Formats: sequence, C-alpha cells, structure tokens
Amino acid sequence: MELGWNDITIHRDHYDGAKLLRFWSWLVDDSYGVMLSTAMGDLFLERRDRTIWFLDTTDGKLEEIASDYEGFKRLLDNSEKLNYWFSSDLLGRLLAAGLHRNPDECFSPSLPLIIGGKREPANYIPCKLLAHHALLGPLHQKFRDLPPGTSVSGIDLVWE
Repeated sequence: MELGWNDITIHRDHYDGAKLLRFWSWLVDDSYGVMLSTAMGDLFLERRDRTIWFLDTTDGKLEEIASDYEGFKRLLDNSEKLNYWFSSDLLGRLLAAGLHRNPDECFSPSLPLIIGGKREPANYIPCKLLAHHALLGPLHQKFRDLPPGTSVSGIDLVWE
C-alpha cells in the first residue's frame, strides 16, 4: 500500500508539542521541541543545538538521528529508516484493515508492548495523541529500570 505524508504524520495544527513532552519530562528537558509527530504517536524532536532526535513511544527510547535538519531531510531518502520511524509496514496493514484515525489521533496499542501487548494490527486502536503520550510516557518512566521479562501485575487500562 502506498502511503502519503498525511497517512504517516499528524499535522502540527492538531497537537501542542509542549503538552506532549511534559509526559516525557523524565527523558527530555526543555531544550527539546516537537518537530513532527508520526501517525503511530512517535515524535521527531529538535533541540536548541539543532540536533534532531527520535522519541520512540513504543520502547520509551530517545535517539539522536541527525546533527541538523538538513541531515534529517537526507535520511528521509533511506527506506529502511522511513519504515522504522514511521512504522510503515504496520501502518499500511492498519489502513488496509479499514482502521481510520481523526486528524488529532494516532494509532496506539490498546495493550502497550511494555506490558505484553503485541505489535500486530489487532492490538492497535485510534487514540487521541495526547492520551497516547499521557499513558505511555509515565508507563515507560515507571518501568524503565526493570529488567526485560519482569512480571508486572495490578495494572488496569481503561480506554473510554
């Protein structure tokens, strides 16, 4: 399935980057600003020093990806990086299955992967971008120091 820019991103008119980043304050400081959101809820950030970073909300990881915006634009020609950053394979399957999101929504796991969810279309739902970050930021903060495979109980997720 051919994906266009509007399929893989959320226009900045539909979110407040500062509000999204407050849920990740344990990982980013005020030198970061949101440059772009993907349709899967991940964020491209730009620091005051002009470096470009990728905030992977699935894994709760922050990675520097380019020394500046021009370097970032060059990387957009790399299909492997595009597929990773924009989750193109999964996103294509979600759209092919008939899932639709509103302009202020991303596709978010109904059961986050950090607590046992699967990276498959049946686990994803349209979700307000702000709610996606309000859930995943604190969840990753809470579990960031636990070793992989640690059993966790007592978590109830309620989507309304």
